Amino acid sequence: MSSSGTSTPQLPKANPSTSNQNASLPQYSLPGPQVQGSKYNQLLAVIEELGKDIRPTYAGNKICAERLKRNLIHARILTKESFLSHIINDLIIASTYQLDAGGEIRDGKFVLLSSSPLSTKSVIPTSAGIFRFTVIDANTVLACLTNGKLVRANINESAVCFESQEALSDVMLLTVSQSPSGDRILTSDNKGQVIVADSWDFKNVSSWDGHKLPYTNEPCEVWSSCWLDDNRICSGAEDGIMKLWDLRSTEKPIAVNKNFEAGVVFIEQFGSEILTGSYDEHLRVFDERKLSEPLRESKLNGGVWQVNRIVGDDFRLICACMYGGWQIIDSQSLETVAENQAIGKDLLYGASAVCCEENKYSVACCTFNNYTVTVESVDV
Repeated sequence: MSSSGTSTPQLPKANPSTSNQNASLPQYSLPGPQVQGSKYNQLLAVIEELGKDIRPTYAGNKICAERLKRNLIHARILTKESFLSHIINDLIIASTYQLDAGGEIRDGKFVLLSSSPLSTKSVIPTSAGIFRFTVIDANTVLACLTNGKLVRANINESAVCFESQEALSDVMLLTVSQSPSGDRILTSDNKGQVIVADSWDFKNVSSWDGHKLPYTNEPCEVWSSCWLDDNRICSGAEDGIMKLWDLRSTEKPIAVNKNFEAGVVFIEQFGSEILTGSYDEHLRVFDERKLSEPLRESKLNGGVWQVNRIVGDDFRLICACMYGGWQIIDSQSLETVAENQAIGKDLLYGASAVCCEENKYSVACCTFNNYTVTVESVDV
């Protein structure tokens, strides 16, 4: 991926040279309240407007102000070997959600970009904001929406292939993943529900109350979930708890870990290990047979919102660390190999990377506050 401009983030053990290019997505303005009177009354009105989507948290969340932001942007380079042609073609998928001027409806879209040069190729609108998405195959992306629905999109034809007719939840869906056998979808919402749906018609197969805040017993955001196999899943939530469930009996979890210092916002299976990210800024690796304590852990630069494999490099991962920017880490030692912490000043929620040749990477990331997709070339 070619790029222009140069910056050099400083690392304690490596000095990667980077070049980058940016693309701005549509800038969604916060609806401003129309208030007459003193500056003080106007300020109170603005504070009330900003607080509509944010309620108190009791899970020790260090970044509680991040919760339920009005816009959210993810970006991913297609990340499996079968997508090699798309990587060569520099395809980047971004997703967005925005709150409309009335403050009630969230709109969203997929934005397909080319990075040589960085530009928009096409846009796929959805019926609501896209909170998370996952790449199913070379043609298909699966996403969960803020209106409680799932959607399947064809990225080659730039069209939404299928959207659920009925919502799986009356609130926002926060996670999405497909079962190993491909017949079911795992999702969750911001009122504590864990949901399994049919992958063909997106109808509810089973659902249950998975997470509640410890001090109020109120249902809370289930930020993360993943499949371990066709019968077992993991979930993590705002309550700072990770739970392992057997789908054949979901009355209670078969294993629980309460040792997180804040909300669990990322869970993914990597081989026989489970990786977790938390608002407490720690990346933890667990053996799926023993969730009581991590095999290894590392404190990163910020809340660990997303972790992705690096295409072409089986030994390194890239982490999206919110205000801490992105970090490329060794998957075994968890030591930082390269990073761009400065880009986190605009709140980074998504990052992906491709290894172009040994110790040379192309990194694509999204930042929330300035509505920007950035592509960087990094030499370690």
